[in-house]
Amino acid sequence: MPKRALPITMGAMMIALFGLMLLLERQTGGLLLGAFALALPLPLTAYALQYGFRKSLPVFAAMCLISIFFGTFTTIFYACSQSIIGLVFGTMLHRRADPAHTLFMVMLLSVLSSVLNLILDMAFFGYDISRDVNEIMQMMNDTFSQLGGQAQQALELLTPQYMSQLFVLTLLFTGLVQGFLIYQLSLLLLRRLHFSVEKPRPLFEYYPPRALGIASFFLFVAYSASLSKPLADPVWQNALSMLGNLGFIYLIAFGFVAVLLLVRLYLPRAGLASGLIALAAMLLMPQALMLLGLFYTSTNFHARLMQPRQ
Repeated sequence: MPKRALPITMGAMMIALFGLMLLLERQTGGLLLGAFALALPLPLTAYALQYGFRKSLPVFAAMCLISIFFGTFTTIFYACSQSIIGLVFGTMLHRRADPAHTLFMVMLLSVLSSVLNLILDMAFFGYDISRDVNEIMQMMNDTFSQLGGQAQQALELLTPQYMSQLFVLTLLFTGLVQGFLIYQLSLLLLRRLHFSVEKPRPLFEYYPPRALGIASFFLFVAYSASLSKPLADPVWQNALSMLGNLGFIYLIAFGFVAVLLLVRLYLPRAGLASGLIALAAMLLMPQALMLLGLFYTSTNFHARLMQPRQ
């Protein structure tokens, strides 16, 4: 096949694969949307990796057009945003960008995609966060009212405004996890397809800046102190509440990773049980797991865990 025809042929194949996933998602009534969210960026990632940004723009435009014909109205924006992730991801791989910067960009775009799709749902389909929050609050009121005592006092802290902040934080955290999975799975599949890309790095090799872990802890402490003595300005109180919860989630996540490393170090044959142990620690001892996350991110504990046991 002539070399000039290869980009056209590969582009047509990637567009067809993208359209097939959208068609399957439509025929199954949206049941596969969660799985395809990780796979939709892959076709354009592969093409942009091979031919770069400029030659990938017509393929990107064709994929957006295909989403109009083969996707539902609710998935058009989602499919286009996932294509943008694939375009940027593949371009950075093509230019041999720093893997850490590539991962950060993919996770950032995934978060922006989640937020944008939520805004579009609210604008075009009448989705109302406050309505969902009120329904959750009503269910919790019915449940906690039967328990009484401390449960009822704890419920008083869960105001609708606080629950709305938790909803936003959950959305951001989901976007970050989705971006990380897109990065890892795409590299794995591209290597299986014999593309020249780096080997996916294990989760344990990612190590954050120490200052970020310490800052997250102090934000959580400041937020905890504000529960008894709230700030006079509600705007600053809401900002501190969101940052404090975000810091708590950040430390919990790395505490989870630390437990996985500890189990792998002392119980190398644990297998899937290591994940269950870490999950049990997160559910039963969240405060202890947060402190472990602080210790993991702000000391040499990570380096010690990565060393082979003698």
